[in-house]
Amino acid sequence: MISRLTAVTALLFLTPLLIAQESRGTIAGRITDPSGSALAGVQVRALNTQTGASVSSRTNDSGLFSMPYLLPGFYQVNAELTGFSDMPAESYAADF
Repeated sequence: MISRLTAVTALLFLTPLLIAQESRGTIAGRITDPSGSALAGVQVRALNTQTGASVSSRTNDSGLFSMPYLLPGFYQVNAELTGFSDMPAESYAADF
């Protein structure tokens, strides 16, 4: 009886930990101009090519961006900023 109670108690304590684990990831990076200077305000978009879901972000003053909580899949990433030619879309497999 004690071993069964221990197993049930352990299961109750571990269940929230198991539920909290997800298979999600982040696409993050830094965008610079050809001279290496950071570009602020760049619109970065990631399109999940399997689901059509789109996520976007803007770079900060250091040229950094982050798109967290992405589901596994194939993403097409592009960047746009007025006055610069658009970055061609690059495809990435996100396998978290």
